[in-house]
Amino acid sequence: MKDETSSRGPFIGLSQYVRMTNTCKKTGCDLKIIVNADDLGESLPINGAIRRYACDGLISSASLLPNGPGFEDALKVVRDCDDLSIGAHLNLTQFSSLSRSPVLVDAGITDENGCFTGAAKWNSSSRLSFDRSTSEAVYEEWRLQLTKLYDCKISITHIDGHNHVHYYYRFMPIIKRLQKQFGIKRIRIRDVKPITFYGFFNSSLEKKMPPLDRQVSNLIWNCLLKAIPPRTCSQSTSICRAIGKKTHDLRS
Repeated sequence: MKDETSSRGPFIGLSQYVRMTNTCKKTGCDLKIIVNADDLGESLPINGAIRRYACDGLISSASLLPNGPGFEDALKVVRDCDDLSIGAHLNLTQFSSLSRSPVLVDAGITDENGCFTGAAKWNSSSRLSFDRSTSEAVYEEWRLQLTKLYDCKISITHIDGHNHVHYYYRFMPIIKRLQKQFGIKRIRIRDVKPITFYGFFNSSLEKKMPPLDRQVSNLIWNCLLKAIPPRTCSQSTSICRAIGKKTHDLRS
């Protein structure tokens, strides 16, 4: 793992990890780090990379795409890596949907062939129209994705979203509904970092952290996530890494 520092939320570099470790040694507190790899099941190369890192002890968790093209091969990774905890990487942006709902087609989330268009990405410029029927269709799609994982005898430790799709405010009731139905307590939270006095006069502020309005929005989302039943545990102390399509290596 190369020594690099990222300012994006739970993504932290090795140098920050060393400082955290030294601080815990001085204070006598225990430090538990979860290294998570996203996109298990997206492709065979990504599956192979996750398998290698899990066998080498570099990652302790992976998020599995229920509708990924490499899903069947990913099941072999799950079986071979007994100590690897598995999360549900809920998808609404890529590959084929499981529900093939015409409501998702009308909303622009999937095309006529049932493939996700990418319009539901958290940072997408597309403006989707959501009503009660659309929310119910999204719930049914995610319910089928979670059911597929449980039907494969996979114990799910947490929920997160492909392309951060679970960060939409309007999906909060759906996530809570799924948490209650499947008994999942842990969810990846949004990035929240303090804005210092120095930061307002730093010309490179935009490169180092999200704008202040997004920080406030993220804080509100995290508070609601924890305050609204059922009880939610965050992944804020984790080191979360994504294995990229091109590099097949740990990166921020």
